[in-house]
Amino acid sequence: MAIKRWPVSHFIQLGQTLQRQYGASFLVPVGSDQTQAEEIVNGIGDAARIWPRVLSEIWRQS
Repeated sequence: MAIKRWPVSHFIQLGQTLQRQYGASFLVPVGSDQTQAEEIVNGIGDAARIWPRVLSEIWRQS
């Protein structure tokens, strides 16, 4: 059974639109694919941050 996923470009477009129209900011959770989360954050820009899977990663980034 194939996994249905929204394309990364859709998440980026949605994030950019919400940021532009409403000044929204985002935490993008890391699921099974760290690279995908990073791509979304980089595409959205300064209004987005990665939410690490493991709490210890948060402390390392501080």
